[in-house]
Amino acid sequence: MSEILEAKNLCKSYFDEGRELRVLQGVNLKIKRGEIAFMVGPSGVGKSTLLHLLGALDRPTAGEVRLNGIDVYRLRERERARLRSLKIGFVFQFYHLLPEFSAWENVLIPALISNKGQRKRDKGRALELLEEIGLRDRVHHRPSQLSGGESQRVAIARALINEPEIVLADEPTGNLDKGSSQVIMELIRELNEKRRQTFVIATHQEGLVQRGKERVIRLANGEAIEE
Repeated sequence: MSEILEAKNLCKSYFDEGRELRVLQGVNLKIKRGEIAFMVGPSGVGKSTLLHLLGALDRPTAGEVRLNGIDVYRLRERERARLRSLKIGFVFQFYHLLPEFSAWENVLIPALISNKGQRKRDKGRALELLEEIGLRDRVHHRPSQLSGGESQRVAIARALINEPEIVLADEPTGNLDKGSSQVIMELIRELNEKRRQTFVIATHQEGLVQRGKERVIRLANGEAIEE
């Protein structure tokens, strides 16, 4: 498999009243197209920080992030925003669905923002995605009418609407019970197998990882260590 995403000597520090807090200290990693990579470690170790840097949501203190060979932090802000919109899908712990919109409308939003002129196609694709993830009968339900697991499935469909190169998921099961967590992980594995969709998943729930079958990257002391 070819490499799709690469971090080189990635560092991130935060400063408070002149004091430096080093969160990441020279992270090097490569993500291959079509794989699922788990980034594991306890809360506070820097998993979310690293995902934000990989997804061009924040700037590193030093180092590079390359998506398909493009150094994303050498792009202008507008170019980086467009790359982020079209090439990277995001899934967060707390779903971030808009409460006034239906499941279908929530899935559709990224496409309407980035693919102007393709509304008919995108509306059909949003319905197809909801059917694929098993929520065809929840199309017109608002987030308040959905369970946590259903809300997260909607968030996954939303992440896929623009057919991204890679999906970055930050604690996607952290707000779910054990049964719903298993359902979400089964869905991710199905999407990976069927679509060859690349996923990077940050989690402190290491029991979700299929040891020996799936790639595991452990964050410790500001570095990424392959297991």
